[in-house]
Amino acid sequence: MCGATSAGFLGDDWGNTVWVGGRQPAGSTEPAGGWTWVTGEAWAYTNWYAGEPNNVEDEPYLQYGRFTDGRWNDANNAREDTTSYIVESDTTSVPEPATLSLVGIGLAGIAAARRLNKKSTVRGR
Repeated sequence: MCGATSAGFLGDDWGNTVWVGGRQPAGSTEPAGGWTWVTGEAWAYTNWYAGEPNNVEDEPYLQYGRFTDGRWNDANNAREDTTSYIVESDTTSVPEPATLSLVGIGLAGIAAARRLNKKSTVRGR
């Protein structure tokens, strides 16, 4: 959600509102100061609805989908109309299946070596 490309990917109408990972830490200048992404990415793009953020009800979270044009709202976590959230994942940090297979084979080898070592220790008594 850090740019227009992300906003375009999400589209305009989810049928309900969602949390998208924007937050305003306590003590920030109200209503628009200090907003950050939970991912740590730069807060370089905004898409606020007219008059937002307004911090009407102590609203430190970014809500998407309240307005039909895809613009943002600041909201608090007591809102009952926000029942979903969007998760961003970094696919480069997910291990490839081959890596997982190698780890599994390695662990199986260690377990087998320990069993053999245990048997030889018992026989040597």
